[in-house]
Amino acid sequence: MAKPLTPLALRVRWTLPRLGRTALTTSAVIGLPVPAMGLTFPGPVGLAAGFDRHGTLQHVAHRIGLASIETGSLLGEQMSCRGRLPARPGRRALCGVSLGKSPRVPWAQAEPDILASLAAHAGKADYVTFNPGRDFSDPRRLAELLAVLAQACERRRLPLVAKLPAAMLAGARPEAVAERLIDAGARGLLVSAEGDRSALATLQRLAAALPDDICLISVGGIDCADQALARLQAGARLVQVHRGILKRGIAMVAEINHRARLRPSVSRY
Repeated sequence: MAKPLTPLALRVRWTLPRLGRTALTTSAVIGLPVPAMGLTFPGPVGLAAGFDRHGTLQHVAHRIGLASIETGSLLGEQMSCRGRLPARPGRRALCGVSLGKSPRVPWAQAEPDILASLAAHAGKADYVTFNPGRDFSDPRRLAELLAVLAQACERRRLPLVAKLPAAMLAGARPEAVAERLIDAGARGLLVSAEGDRSALATLQRLAAALPDDICLISVGGIDCADQALARLQAGARLVQVHRGILKRGIAMVAEINHRARLRPSVSRY
């Protein structure tokens, strides 16, 4: 029996069709192009994984000011989802595919599961994100998995992003964790701020320590434009929204794009 939907998941399910209808009748403020990982994002604001799991808004996302939609996170067992992600032609917003590990597969044997999921969904992706889950806390094992996934992504010419749960960055040197993952092949880091009261300081430390060609993406706790611009100012190149768009709708996305256009120096890029 399927688990009942949480109140947050129900709100997302109700909001998705409304966003789609709005996109058909509006043209929101688009952000300035952002070069990152060999791609060009048409703005700084993306939709975080877990909101539009199957990319239903992909073809109209640009009309509500979104530069990207991260689908998933998709697990190895969810092969039936492959036909629901949109194909590349005709899109303007980029498609990130977030991959995870099936709960039934132990971490020690995770590589085949993750690679199978990549093979199923890579044809729809502009970039790939590996999401180990918020409770994962072993940077060494994460680096091992990323190294295998990075090789497979390189063959497909897909940039690889590693999601860093806040718990993994809570130590004395978060930049050491980030450097290990970059050495394993990550071209971007999705830095989660959930539960991180020092999210801006973490971004500043990472931005100061890492090469300029590494794309920092900030996600979690962005409920208004002020918070998004603060993340960009702290060193993120891109931000992803989730709960904020539930609370404030596309007006928040438009405000972020508008203010970022007025202040292109808001980011170090």
